[in-house]
Amino acid sequence: MQTGTAPAVPVFQQMAKTKDNSRNRNYIISLKAKGEMLSCFEKGFGYKRTATETGLTRYQVRYYHRRFASGDTAWAYKPSRDER
Repeated sequence: MQTGTAPAVPVFQQMAKTKDNSRNRNYIISLKAKGEMLSCFEKGFGYKRTATETGLTRYQVRYYHRRFASGDTAWAYKPSRDER
């Protein structure tokens, strides 16, 4: 049993679903934002500063920073599913 006054909250909660039972797609990033991220990475910015500069979440930017660090830049030129 936990001590203290804060209620126990599950660490992982299921993502909210929309009316058509599909997942919420707030993670889709435009090609313009991807280009801005790439230019920040090429300037030597880390994922935290890039997130601040572009207005995206740190978690979204961190994913693309890891891909950039591994030498992959193809993501910056590919539109996401909803932009095609």
